[in-house]
Amino acid sequence: MELNKIIKSAISSALAFSMLGSIYNLDLISVNAAVSTIKGDANGDGVLRASDAAFIAKTLAEASIAGKKINLEDYPNADFNEDGKITAADAASIAKYLANKSLEKCEIKFRFADKSEGISLKMGNENYLNNMSQQDLNYRMQKNDTTLDEYKEYSKAQILEFTAEQKKLISDAIAEIQKQIDSNRYKLPLNEELIFINTTAEDELGSYGYTLQNQIYLSNTLVSKSNSSLLKKIITHEIFHCLTRSNPQFKKDMYKMIGFSVADEEPDFPQNIKENIISNPDVKYDSYATFTINGKKRNCYMVWYLTKPFEKEGDDLLSWSSTVLIPTDNLSETYSIDDASDFWEVIGKNTEYVTAAEECIADNFAFAILFGKNGIKYNSPEIIANIIEYMK
Repeated sequence: MELNKIIKSAISSALAFSMLGSIYNLDLISVNAAVSTIKGDANGDGVLRASDAAFIAKTLAEASIAGKKINLEDYPNADFNEDGKITAADAASIAKYLANKSLEKCEIKFRFADKSEGISLKMGNENYLNNMSQQDLNYRMQKNDTTLDEYKEYSKAQILEFTAEQKKLISDAIAEIQKQIDSNRYKLPLNEELIFINTTAEDELGSYGYTLQNQIYLSNTLVSKSNSSLLKKIITHEIFHCLTRSNPQFKKDMYKMIGFSVADEEPDFPQNIKENIISNPDVKYDSYATFTINGKKRNCYMVWYLTKPFEKEGDDLLSWSSTVLIPTDNLSETYSIDDASDFWEVIGKNTEYVTAAEECIADNFAFAILFGKNGIKYNSPEIIANIIEYMK
């Protein structure tokens, strides 16, 4: 369909704008904003998308029927053309802008940080660092009464320089991921440049990879020729974390694939619960799903949780942790995933990485990108199919 024809039909009816969003998957083109200050964000939801054009068309139609004028003061963001008035031309311009954006190549933009920049970037994540619990610190440093300053110094020491070979291996892996995106014509909100940082990851429990903001930290041991397949999977998984962090609507849409709704913010857990919740740089515990517990439907947060406090060197956090469900209407209660009779039916059975909804859907996303619908056998193929359909 020619772009001009789309724009013409979009002007004629609000329905056409909804169709436009479906044709081009325009809802993926989001703006990282929590307040209604975005030019073109007519409906004030903090995201510029096809529904804003539909909102303008609908508002104009209703005003015309009622014989009323639309005041710019009531919809300050709707004046997309910045001509001091709200008209069908604003709706058409939004549609054209989004259509053009949808036709742009969906490209993974990235660069490598050296050791000095890597340390600076890691230490700049004060919100994550300052919210670590005492148990987070003790388990990571393997000693009681660890201070945050001690942990920070240890964390700095884990950042490394990339070798030329490691950079090539990562670049080659990304090229393979990009090839899958291009060949399938997937549309993703890859708006930010990703920064790769080399680390031992010992300060993050020896993880293969983790993210903070638009930063992807990869384990030095992961980046090797023998781990090429795993490297692609981990990078794709970590890219997903960056996407959900910078694109709230994308996050909400993805979480729905496994039955989760995203709340406006993380709950204020009681202190006795909070001190046992394990910090994960990739995760905000701000989503919930409905599970059947003791025969009753309960909305619950899914949280990575300590089963015992740190006591002595050698205590392994992975051995003393589990996934728990915390009801939204009683934040003092915890249930094991076995207490939910429909746990696996809700979130799917494609991965056992279920310490949080974010990790579960990130694995599913990586499978969808790298293997498609039929590349491997899935226990819950409908999740992969839905992700692929969304990216189209």
